[in-house]
Amino acid sequence: ICAYNGGIGRVIKAFTGATNLKRGAQKINSLYSNEVYRVLMRRMPEETRDYLKRVLKRMEIYKHI
Repeated sequence: ICAYNGGIGRVIKAFTGATNLKRGAQKINSLYSNEVYRVLMRRMPEETRDYLKRVLKRMEIYKHI
């Protein structure tokens, strides 16, 4: 969701400080979902954080589409 809104490079950089996709994927996959969420909410731009909040808030609606 955040990569769609803010770009994959920015998401990877939030976790590793660089845009190395392999290293970023390894780091993200080593974390629990609540840890990933915390990093995204702390390090992504406000627009992306707001987008993530809106999508997660509507998850039940999206499941039925």
